[in-house]
Amino acid sequence: MKKKNTFLKIYLISFIFLLTLFAGLFIALRPHSGLSAHASSLPASYKLSEMTDEQCIEFIKDNNIEIPEEFADSGTFVHDVIRLVEEKPNIEFTFNYNVTLNFAENIKALVNDYYGVRESDIALFTSSADRYELKYNWVQNEYGDWVSSGGVWNYLWLYYNCYAYAIGETENVPMSQDFFAYQPGYFGGTGKFNRNEDKCSIYDLALIVRDDLVSLGYDVCVSNTEPTEIASNQSLICVRRGPSDYHFMRKNLSDGYWYHKPGRTAPLKYKYSPEQFVWGGEYGEYSKYCVEGQNSTYSYDSDIYYITFGTPFTTAISGDTCIITGVKQGITISGSLTIPENIGRKTVTWVGTSALSRCTALTSVTIPATVTIIGTQAFYGCSSLEKVIILNKSKAVTLGSEAFTKTSDKLKICVPEELYDTYTTATNWSGYTSRLDKLYLDANGYYYEKSYQNISMKNNINLSTHCLRTDGSYDILEGTGIIGGFNGISVSLCDMFSDSKDYSNWAFYESELVIYIEGVIYGGCYIYDNFGNYVDDCTYSASDKALYVPLDNLLQMNESSFVLVPEVSDNGSIAYTVGFDAGDVYLNFNARIYI
Repeated sequence: MKKKNTFLKIYLISFIFLLTLFAGLFIALRPHSGLSAHASSLPASYKLSEMTDEQCIEFIKDNNIEIPEEFADSGTFVHDVIRLVEEKPNIEFTFNYNVTLNFAENIKALVNDYYGVRESDIALFTSSADRYELKYNWVQNEYGDWVSSGGVWNYLWLYYNCYAYAIGETENVPMSQDFFAYQPGYFGGTGKFNRNEDKCSIYDLALIVRDDLVSLGYDVCVSNTEPTEIASNQSLICVRRGPSDYHFMRKNLSDGYWYHKPGRTAPLKYKYSPEQFVWGGEYGEYSKYCVEGQNSTYSYDSDIYYITFGTPFTTAISGDTCIITGVKQGITISGSLTIPENIGRKTVTWVGTSALSRCTALTSVTIPATVTIIGTQAFYGCSSLEKVIILNKSKAVTLGSEAFTKTSDKLKICVPEELYDTYTTATNWSGYTSRLDKLYLDANGYYYEKSYQNISMKNNINLSTHCLRTDGSYDILEGTGIIGGFNGISVSLCDMFSDSKDYSNWAFYESELVIYIEGVIYGGCYIYDNFGNYVDDCTYSASDKALYVPLDNLLQMNESSFVLVPEVSDNGSIAYTVGFDAGDVYLNFNARIYI
């Protein structure tokens, strides 16, 4: 009997041990997510991602996962999350909006529970503070009220998108339910964003944005790499395309982070550098105002273009106008400066008191037609300033005292021709009468006009051996030019345009060299440049006994010498003697310098 009791005790202890061991193994192997994946209707080997969108929604409903309002009628997001977790159980989601992020994390825990993946096998996530985050995050509390978890909600956020946020056009937005206000191309008008990927590449989109920013009065630079240095007066944004959409981000230079704003959300903080990941779209956005049709998967995977833009000026705003008050700290104004008509969407009407004073490297400035006042000492001490162009043609610009004091001795102030007389007597302008010059206007814009008529050269100049100058002097040249195997008359204007000035923006018109010939020319004559390229035809007048050589095209090419090649007969013989003597020679030309 004693042996039997001992055996029963041993048997009972062994049974308890095995039962405990089995229970321990069951507990150890059981997932620790706290969720129970009810999938009894599915085959044991069934992959969750093989479900339809509708089945995905039912699956998470069956497992008591709360579905945010904006995802209630769409299983696409759930389906995508399930597939991603199957591929990578430790995936770290990068949704900015907390509701979206928490929903994805709950689905992730459910999927891992279904497959029996233990938390100990999943890499620990970083803290939520290290992930993407809303700059101002509004959430719905247990009473259904929307409350702020930081910051103050701005109602204007409902009415503009990432583009308006990136370029800073966020104040005067249209008050409509269309949050696609201010699409790229809205301001510049040189192009529009086309959702057809084949018709609008990411590069084309970047150029459209550039033109928008230029029209808003900014200096702009486009690059496909992130600039290493940003000037204190500049902003930096970047843009990327997806299959049918775009997205913009803007860098906060004070904290080094990138921010962006999907439609109808608060601004979002982006943890990473833009090029580190393919950008993913948002869902919930600002859930209270979720728009039908916006619950779809977006990804932006094109090249990234970076755009810097800014103005060197400090300004004061008054309604829809602005005054240039100075130059931003750390910025040096040098060379030629064109003041824009607008900065942002504020019209520049005034160059303020001492605004650009002591910009010693400034050499020329163009003042737009919108400016009506140049303030006291506005350009005082700009010692290198040689040219000021004023485009206001409606009235003489009001001038403050000493506005151009201590500028260059060569200073010229160019004003519209029709106001020239007004400027000579206007207050504070009388002291600059000797500095005034006229601007003319044609279809191409404003220009200076210089006219040199009937400049007489010395008589009996043999064109094959002489170089013409406007003062009538000439140099002895050697030989006769030969172009294409035919003898030509070598003509040079020598140093007429060799004074080191830039003539690239000069336009010559109705300009010609008139050569009075003592003999007779039986054919025409062609003009070639010194490289043998055809330029133009000459005209011979038998009654005038003069050869008219049009110089318009030649001078526009900034060539100071050329070769006249006579027309040849059918048998190849030259129709007149090359080394003829000329009578009087006149050089007549008009030159327009477009600004």
